[in-house]
Amino acid sequence: MRTRPAYDCAKILIDASAAPIDTAGGNMPNRKAGARGGPEDRQLKLSTGTYSFDKLGDPTAATMASTSTRVVTGRREAVRVGQ
Repeated sequence: MRTRPAYDCAKILIDASAAPIDTAGGNMPNRKAGARGGPEDRQLKLSTGTYSFDKLGDPTAATMASTSTRVVTGRREAVRVGQ
């Protein structure tokens, strides 16, 4: 069950890396533009939820839920482990 959160983390990193390139019209951004990141108030709809970021790239809601599995009478069952 760690696949979806790992996939979402990778997508967030890819988006953060691609945003300055998109802003520069597909060209390699200079160092200042790369450090600034992408457009303000981005929202990413991913498999574990929607994540939004402010102009500094910080998440606007620092909450992430994760699930784990346990075996109950021979079948797997999802268990919420944090929020």
